[in-house]
Amino acid sequence: MLKTLFRSRLFWLVFMLPNSLVLGYFGLFAAPVYVSEASFVVDQSGARQAPSLSSILSQADYSLGGADLVKSYIRSPASIESLNSSLDLRKAYAAPRGDFAQRFGGLLHPVTTDIGLQRYMRGRISDTINQKSSVSTLKVAAYSPADARKIGKTVLSQSLEVINSLNKQRVDQVATVAHSNVEVVKAKLATLESEMLAARSKGAVFSPKADAQQVQDLIEAVQKEVLKKEAQLQYLQEKTPDSVQIPELQFQLNYMRKKIKNLNAELSGSGNSISSSDLKISSIKSAGQITEKLLLSAREAEQAARVNAAKSDYFIEVLSPPSLPDQPDYTGEVWIILGTLLASLLVWSFLR
Repeated sequence: MLKTLFRSRLFWLVFMLPNSLVLGYFGLFAAPVYVSEASFVVDQSGARQAPSLSSILSQADYSLGGADLVKSYIRSPASIESLNSSLDLRKAYAAPRGDFAQRFGGLLHPVTTDIGLQRYMRGRISDTINQKSSVSTLKVAAYSPADARKIGKTVLSQSLEVINSLNKQRVDQVATVAHSNVEVVKAKLATLESEMLAARSKGAVFSPKADAQQVQDLIEAVQKEVLKKEAQLQYLQEKTPDSVQIPELQFQLNYMRKKIKNLNAELSGSGNSISSSDLKISSIKSAGQITEKLLLSAREAEQAARVNAAKSDYFIEVLSPPSLPDQPDYTGEVWIILGTLLASLLVWSFLR
């Protein structure tokens, strides 16, 4: 039976030939591959506290977790380009270190353009995340132990720079939103001061009505809510313009602005004051007092927003630095040999 089997052309063509080629390649020609491993955790500096207006501003968070951000960056064209400019990847993965098939520019990877290099390196660098422990494992394969560790160290270093840059950008965005809110309140206060000066220049005398304080307190409460909603709406329009929350916020703002308008009309339209000019000054002064309080609140919120944004900064904590492998890694070769053996057996059993 064995003699008949070995005389079969189909057996030689389907089973012996592919397995002989694979074994011959890995046994005689394949260059040894060394894999450097490192593990790290992407964590946050501290828990956020989000009082009042800063709770809105501090929502400028990443859409991805820190570990996912690092993983996305490591496999991005920008990362490979930066890595190549620092280490000259073409030299590290080309002849004579790599074999004729697996090296960069070889039989299986003939494209030597920048795009070709990016595709090649995605097969040499991997970052896996343990969903339970949140520990990321970085693996870098190269044709020498020193190159593998050097590339791993550079990848971690560049990832840290990217995380720091994103942290700064996010803090700046939060601060910009908070500062713009302060500027809006300041402009409103300046307008009220100009109106007060114009009213007094006409010889009016301030004489507030008896129940003005109640109306003023209510206006102040509604103004604070308007300020919060405006800040939230501005952030959503900048970051997520398609958010379903935007129409609802606009509806709430319109309602509260009408409420303020009605309260101001009630304050200035009452017959308890001496003259219409007295009522105008009373209304302006009341609005000015409210705006001054809002300005103080907005400045406090700006500082709180900066602090809260800094507390949520991401940072990389390296648990184990890139290792210096002392022997080649044959895991990939074993799987290819077993896969070829299994595939050839299946094809041969189907065709015979």
